[in-house]
Amino acid sequence: MKIFHTFCVVAIFFGSIISADAAWALADIFMAGMTIINLPCCVLLANKAIDALKDFERQLKDGKDPVFHAKNIGFKEGELNFWE
Repeated sequence: MKIFHTFCVVAIFFGSIISADAAWALADIFMAGMTIINLPCCVLLANKAIDALKDFERQLKDGKDPVFHAKNIGFKEGELNFWE
């Protein structure tokens, strides 16, 4: 976490001394980088998201109060224990 805090301080200092155009250009570059990282992850998780939506809709149709259970969409018991 110290490395992250140090990076943030350096980034804030650097951002305060460069021009606004350069700051916006850097922000655009970093946003593009995050997009490049996130798009493949979204594609990989799309099936699980669709399965979760179908499970939610099924529970609504059955008249239940929808509750997420990882096992209902194909995850093993211990894979998503942070939802417990």
